[in-house]
Parts: sequence; structure tokens; C-alpha cells
Amino acid sequence: MQNEDAVMNAISAAFKTNDRFLAVKDFLFQVKDAKRKVSLIEGRIEFREESMGARGASYTERLSSGHDFSSSVVENTVAALDELRRELAEAEQAYSDAKVAVSDLCAGLEDVNQQSVITRRYISGQSWEKIALDMDMSVRSVQKLHGRALPLLDALLKAREAA
Repeated sequence: MQNEDAVMNAISAAFKTNDRFLAVKDFLFQVKDAKRKVSLIEGRIEFREESMGARGASYTERLSSGHDFSSSVVENTVAALDELRRELAEAEQAYSDAKVAVSDLCAGLEDVNQQSVITRRYISGQSWEKIALDMDMSVRSVQKLHGRALPLLDALLKAREAA
């Protein structure tokens, strides 16, 4: 789990530029980071299930059907899956909390177009092209709205932290 966090932090850092809005970008990127963590854990669960051939049947059904599994292997796998599912529940809650936090911050923007760009980009994870198409604007116009929103969000975030 610590390795996954370190990898996710390194990936996030690689995509962020060192500029004056780094704090607000870190705040906005927490949604993407949390979503990535959920996906990683889901992949680990899927791998565990597939490695045991458990797809479509529970472990107890497989044991009761006469399959020759070592009970310790099954118990260890079940315990590992239970732990992964607990981690997944925590990660999903963190993802939900991050979306709410970013959404609440975006609500402080007065310009609904800026709100829409930030929400689509950071909460929905849409590309610049998709946002521009949906908003019937050019990509450059969408990026300008984003650029104008960042200092406002930065000020809102600093005011929130100061309170």
C-alpha cells in the first residue's frame, strides 16, 4: 500500500508544473489521485480472484464442490481479499470525499463557465477537447477559462485554510 501511494505521488508530481498555483492544483488533482488508487486496488482484487480461479463462484462453493484446494491457501487468499476490500472501501470513501471537496471549492467561483470547466476537468476527468466540444467552445477558450479560474480557486483555498 505504501508503494502504491509513493507511485501515485510520483505520477502526480510528474504531471504538475512548478508554478504559483501548485497548491490549488494539488488540491484539484486529489480527485484523480484518489480515483487512480481505487483502480489500482480493484486491479489487485481482480488479480487475486483470477489467480484462485474464483471468478463466478465463491471460495466456499469451490471448497464444498470437492475442488482440491489447500485450506490454508484459500484462507490466506480470503484474508488477503478481505483486506483488499477494506482498503477499497476506504479508497472509495476518500475518492468521494475528494470529489465533494473539489466541488465545494468550485462552487465558490462566480462564473458558471469556470465552474463547469473545473468540474469537468478535475471531477469528471474530461479532456480539454471533450470539455470544449460539450461547451461549444474552442479548446483555447476552455483553457483560458481554466487559467482565469486558478487564481480565484487559489485565493478561495487559502481563505478556507486560513479560517
